[in-house]
Amino acid sequence: MRKVSDLLKSLASLGLCASLGVVSSCGNSQTMTPPEEMMMVTPPMQEPKQPEMGFNHDGTLTLDIDPFKDGLNVSKEESERTHSCGKITYRTLGTILTRRGINMTGAPAPCNDGQPFDCTVRDLYRNANLVLGIANYPARSPESDRSTTGGVVKMDDIMVAMAEELITAGNPTGMFGAATDCPNLPLFDASNKCQADGFACLVGVPLTQGQLDQCSGSVAGMISGGINALDAKRLTTAALASTIFLCD
Repeated sequence: MRKVSDLLKSLASLGLCASLGVVSSCGNSQTMTPPEEMMMVTPPMQEPKQPEMGFNHDGTLTLDIDPFKDGLNVSKEESERTHSCGKITYRTLGTILTRRGINMTGAPAPCNDGQPFDCTVRDLYRNANLVLGIANYPARSPESDRSTTGGVVKMDDIMVAMAEELITAGNPTGMFGAATDCPNLPLFDASNKCQADGFACLVGVPLTQGQLDQCSGSVAGMISGGINALDAKRLTTAALASTIFLCD
């Protein structure tokens, strides 16, 4: 009976060791390896999917190319808005006009035809302060950083009035005064061709040759269509300045 009892104890001890996965402590130098299906396997780190190419800033404004190749497509209008330079602040606009020789001081003046409208740059600028997004400090309201529809229209009005004050019957080339930031630079020559230095100083950036050619072509086209040269140069100047000053 003692031998049978010792044998049962040995078998029980061996079963306990086997359940713990350690046989060496029970007189065996080998370690039992758990079944493969019981082993925990850590999955490898997954790299996030990368876009085929990054954001393409070139060609954003063209009509025949998709500016995005990473799946983050937005509308053309939103793309142009994101990459635009924003609205000129109200005070900066006033400084630009003043430094180009526009009279921004004095009392309001009636229109030439006697109508009670704002016709001078000074009056248009002063009375359009709200629509141009000026800051309202008592109301804790900052200046708007984007143009509104009304602000865009009012800016066009100001540019037309500016051109009328710069290009007159007595100054048909639109030459800037000596005390301005563009001393003695003309916008046009005697043959109504747009001048690079004059327009670069007016808008603050040099025009490309294509822009200059289009500028001169616009004047020539209106003159050939029956519009007098003075008005043709004014309209062309206002249109060109608006596209750059708006920039929104």
